[in-house]
Amino acid sequence: MNLSERIVLARTHAKLTQKQLADLSGVTQQSISLLENGKQKQTTEIVSIAVSCGVRSEWLALEQGEMVDGLYIEDERIKRGVVILEQLQSESRLDDALELLDSIAKFSRKASGEKK
Repeated sequence: MNLSERIVLARTHAKLTQKQLADLSGVTQQSISLLENGKQKQTTEIVSIAVSCGVRSEWLALEQGEMVDGLYIEDERIKRGVVILEQLQSESRLDDALELLDSIAKFSRKASGEKK
């Protein structure tokens, strides 16, 4: 993924318009647009943009590591599953959470044709 794609992803992750990102980061909207369109290939304000979007600057600058601290999940169905697991854990229902994870693992093995 190139820098322009990462900036677009970071901005949409933060649910910001280009104008909002510009205001938060101190970078002009024109520069944000040029970066997102790939017409500008770099910026000295990468940390400001990353902080404004709530993403890791190493990821935004170099695509190193995860986009955000913790787990980033794009698919809404998987996000809901993670939320359910977190709720079970917070309610001290570890056995239920582990049972759910075992069921998911079995389904995944069956779907992929893997034995056991």
